[in-house]
Amino acid sequence: MSENEVRNLKEVLRFSLQHSDGMCETGMDPETVAWLREALSSASVDLTKELRDSVDSLHQILESEDPQESKVRLLLDNILSLTEDIDLANDFFRIGGCNILLRMLYKGPPWLRADCCQLVANVTQNNPNAQSLCLQKNVLAKLLEMLPDEEDLRCLKKLLLAISCSTRGFLPGVKIFSDLRGFEAVSGVMFRLLDSKKYPDASSVRHVQDKAAFLIFCLVQEAAMIPGSADNIRWLPDKLAHLLLQSPTPQEHLLGCLLIVLTGSSSIDAAVDVENSHGFSRTLSSPVLSTEVRAQFSSWLCAQDKCISSGGDSADFELRTYIGALRRLLST
Repeated sequence: MSENEVRNLKEVLRFSLQHSDGMCETGMDPETVAWLREALSSASVDLTKELRDSVDSLHQILESEDPQESKVRLLLDNILSLTEDIDLANDFFRIGGCNILLRMLYKGPPWLRADCCQLVANVTQNNPNAQSLCLQKNVLAKLLEMLPDEEDLRCLKKLLLAISCSTRGFLPGVKIFSDLRGFEAVSGVMFRLLDSKKYPDASSVRHVQDKAAFLIFCLVQEAAMIPGSADNIRWLPDKLAHLLLQSPTPQEHLLGCLLIVLTGSSSIDAAVDVENSHGFSRTLSSPVLSTEVRAQFSSWLCAQDKCISSGGDSADFELRTYIGALRRLLST
């Protein structure tokens, strides 16, 4: 029986003890309780020890002259499975996992990139302590450095995920992302993926584009809480407008992001408020669209509004809301 199967069996047995017929174990037959307890005890696994053993073994293999890909992937798969649990994600750092993470990120073979990014995502998601440690180790800076050169769509998706988990909900990470021109790097990926000759798989491209757009959408709102952040995104409105003009379909999160930036709002809810849009008074710090882009983009918004409204699809409600708010804003 594999270690994963042992862990699964342990959870099944525990569930049987705790949830059988919605009652506690005292409502079960004593012999059944005794058997389940014995089975649970025998199936017990020290997951922290298992994680430590996998990390140590992976370190030894990667330090060898010719690391075997199959062995590396097997160990890394186990580490990825274990670190989905936040307690084990914290254990990962306590047992020296940060060293192996940095080893893979900076010196690992190319075929490790996607899984390495997934590991960063696992250990930092909703985990401020891990986000802080990775920020100190310049992990976010390295991830952003990798973006312009990454061409594999699967790796790009994992890379964006790692950046997202390293920053969202963690203002120091959002600030570094903004200071290191992260918005420019992510939007640059989106422009690059518009090349259908280089990236013919439209479905896969759309999936990565959506991930990138959602990342920008989320981090723009968080960056609004950081004093002086507007200075790092003065160029962003024109860039977003050009992306929308060149995209095959209107991207909801790019429209929302543009609305947030142009209104100087801290959230999409505030940005789409009808009264705020009609009575909006721009501050000197609010980024604006250039005159040339504004005229072209306003025409595009009008055409998209007519097209979407004629469809009458209720699923397009937010899309219509963003387009309508932008049209009102740009007409003032």
